[in-house]
Amino acid sequence: MEHADRNDSDANADRSASRAPLRVSALLALAATVASIGMAYSVLLPMLPGAVGALTGGDGRATSWHVGLLSAVFAAAPLGFSPLWGRLSDRIGQKPVLLVGTTGLAGALVLTAWTDQLGTLYLARTLAGAFGAAGTPVTLALIAECTSDRQQRARRFALVGAGTTLGLFAGPLVGAVAYDWASLITVRGTGSGLQAAALLGAALVAVSGILLAATLPGTARGGPPAPEPESSDALRAAAGAELPLAVLAATAAAVIALFEVALALRARANAIPAADLALMFAECSLLMGLAQAILLSGGFGPRSLAQLVAPSFGILAAGLVLTAVVDSPTPRFLAVAAVAVPGGIVPPVVSYFASFVAGAARGAALGRQSAANSLGQTVGSVAGGGIASLGGGGASAVFVVAALVSAVSAGASLGWLTRLESAHPDARQERRFRSSDTDNGGTDT
Repeated sequence: MEHADRNDSDANADRSASRAPLRVSALLALAATVASIGMAYSVLLPMLPGAVGALTGGDGRATSWHVGLLSAVFAAAPLGFSPLWGRLSDRIGQKPVLLVGTTGLAGALVLTAWTDQLGTLYLARTLAGAFGAAGTPVTLALIAECTSDRQQRARRFALVGAGTTLGLFAGPLVGAVAYDWASLITVRGTGSGLQAAALLGAALVAVSGILLAATLPGTARGGPPAPEPESSDALRAAAGAELPLAVLAATAAAVIALFEVALALRARANAIPAADLALMFAECSLLMGLAQAILLSGGFGPRSLAQLVAPSFGILAAGLVLTAVVDSPTPRFLAVAAVAVPGGIVPPVVSYFASFVAGAARGAALGRQSAANSLGQTVGSVAGGGIASLGGGGASAVFVVAALVSAVSAGASLGWLTRLESAHPDARQERRFRSSDTDNGGTDT
């Protein structure tokens, strides 16, 4: 048995050693890919209420429901597909899975541009979500496998988070630009603005796929990489591992989805121009990216990262309440800023700790984390449309519900994140050093 274990360890070590460090060009291509996937979700948001309204005969309540549901089906597809893509990447490598995902997503966006039926629009959004589900978990698994230094891994995970955020919130701005150019590239279907935005999104996804093909190295086969020494077992014992991380990821995604749906519906109700709505989403993208750039600086250790989560949820709750009550441009932009900064902090912190929980099968584990994120995004999108269509609260009621969820999350995340941080390999090493220093009488040698 000991001999077999040693052989397995040697084989895993050989596979791990065979993975060359990622070049800067490959990291940028990965960031561009997750950005394009985020954009595929949000690029249609400014035009979606108008296009759906045309297909439903102008029924305001039906439009609210369908806007929420169309956002939800994109987010719901990864519930089943993210773990499948992750397991597949553990078997055949990350590069082919990412290329299949980007190709399928680009095709689904082209289908979106050509449809003039509500049912086909739902099909296109479902396919887009299914293929887009390959992006984040497989990208994170590749980075975790090719990055042994923990601080560098944290920075690279933050880079992926920044790319996702950039795409998610820059998408409406790109959609607004496409709307202005719609007369030049219109084909036929639900509306020129929706068509133009979908085609432009497809082009950007296709470009990211080409960059991946050109920059990513081939992936070694034969099984998962070697496990992270002394990290995953201790994390599981100390913090219950995947479940609390999954809950946190789902909650953060639900809050952001509620915010996005409410913002789009308020813009339609108040006749806010598409360009102004796009500027608010662009502001979110810029500030979230700035927050994640600070995380990229590498100045945060495990303890500092864990301690950022609860205050971020608290500030997020306050920003959502402020967004619900203001109706003039300047206060509205300030309220959006209060949502954007903390909203950009939580996702990369969760991904960072999840990479240590994952153990050897990183693709599968991070796929499950991505599925939890998708569950939150789905629930938030459906709930946002449903809440807005009930009673007279409209978008303001959605903002308030999102604020309540954030406030509860702030309190719930205090205890277990501290335990999670204490089990981190770097923290355990620091405690051993301090213990050794105490045993030696606290003297320097």
